Amino acid sequence: MYRARKFIKNFKLGTHKEVFYEYDLKKPLSKPIISIEPEVRLAEIESFSEIKKIWNVSQSQFTKRIQSGNSVCFLTYVGPNPIAYHWLQLEGQHFVQKGNFNFEVEKNVSAIIYHTRVKKEYQGQGLNTYIMWYMLDYCLKKGLQKVWIYTAADNIAQRKSLEKLGFEFIKSVSSLVVGRKYYSIKSL
Repeated sequence: MYRARKFIKNFKLGTHKEVFYEYDLKKPLSKPIISIEPEVRLAEIESFSEIKKIWNVSQSQFTKRIQSGNSVCFLTYVGPNPIAYHWLQLEGQHFVQKGNFNFEVEKNVSAIIYHTRVKKEYQGQGLNTYIMWYMLDYCLKKGLQKVWIYTAADNIAQRKSLEKLGFEFIKSVSSLVVGRKYYSIKSL
């Protein structure tokens, strides 16, 4: 009986929509002006305890990503406090869980920004836009041509931030959600 109640409690049925944006690095890139002065650093294996202060993440997944060499993590501080992290994948297959499909990231050509987190008390202050600009500048310096990012369609703040920076909408992917699994139902 316990298992049945737990299953029913955790059972979720619904839909989810991810939207994808692209930034062409041939376009001019201008640094956003914000009131806070953040410091953005590349995370290392030893940075895990700092990442954990922002969001509850798996240490094994964090370590695997850092050691793979395919992804880098940008860790942002305001003073001594870690306040945000953003991942950037520079090559290989990127699995979009909530779209249930793989996305190809070409080495030395493109990158994809994923798993972005800003501490709640720092949201709404332009930090996400600033960090995205920093990441685009990083990609530009590496000679890349395009950067992609995806977010939930209902994440209006993130979408406005992306459009303000010059990202352009390229497609949406809808999924059927059954429990904790996502099944792609439509790609536009």
